[in-house]
Amino acid sequence: MAALLTSSGKPGFYFRVLQEGEVEAGDEIVKVADGPERMTGLRSMRCLYLPGHSRQQLERALRIPR
Repeated sequence: MAALLTSSGKPGFYFRVLQEGEVEAGDEIVKVADGPERMTGLRSMRCLYLPGHSRQQLERALRIPR
């Protein structure tokens, strides 16, 4: 599955659950914060799985908290 996601260049995105509950089609999803580096999921996926990134890009990715 990981190979399929990385080869497609469409890694998807993940949510942090702040409050347990149910989600239904049509429910609003609201972005509540940006990470300190504002790196897209695609950019971070490329840094992780593909070669040829500058040291600056890799250091930026490493500053993202887990």
